[in-house]
Amino acid sequence: MSILECSPSWGAGVAAWRRATAREPVAAVATLKHTLRRPGDAKDVMAVLHARLRLVGGTTSAGHDDWLHAELTSSRPDLKYMIAQVRRLAAARVQELKVRALTSADTWTQRVDGRLPSGIKAMDRSALLEQIAIYRDRWQIGDDPDPLGHPTADYEWERANDRRQLEAELSRLQSTVASCNRTTAVKVPAAVPLTNVGWEI
Repeated sequence: MSILECSPSWGAGVAAWRRATAREPVAAVATLKHTLRRPGDAKDVMAVLHARLRLVGGTTSAGHDDWLHAELTSSRPDLKYMIAQVRRLAAARVQELKVRALTSADTWTQRVDGRLPSGIKAMDRSALLEQIAIYRDRWQIGDDPDPLGHPTADYEWERANDRRQLEAELSRLQSTVASCNRTTAVKVPAAVPLTNVGWEI
């Protein structure tokens, strides 16, 4: 039995692998190779692989600040305090990024607006801008006017996955509004001569 099979995450990892290969086979294989070649100091490589495959398979939320709400506890008071401090600082940073994204006139926000349909809901637009702002800060996009920065390299699997999720969300918003416009459009019937409906002039 291999080291991976001895992990408590083996069963969940296999399930995540199947979902990932069904959805993104190339990305799934690349994630597997990258994790096995560079395990770092991880004590449970299967747990790391499982978490990464969940991202590829789309079983985690697209929200890039979801980790702020993830459960992380410790029985040690000093670690509890440190975790609370890190969460507080990170939450403040995320809030700052969100406010800036919604109030600034940066070039990247204007380009996002240029790609969004005019009928988009304000709430959906705000959520997208906030998530892109977090992405840009995390990956140090800097002053690049392109909302998601330069294309990612093959080995940047985590950033590539974040980028893919945001692009998918943008496409979803575009198609949703377009679909609503087609559905709600009122079809005006062609003019019907009065003589055809029994009227006499």
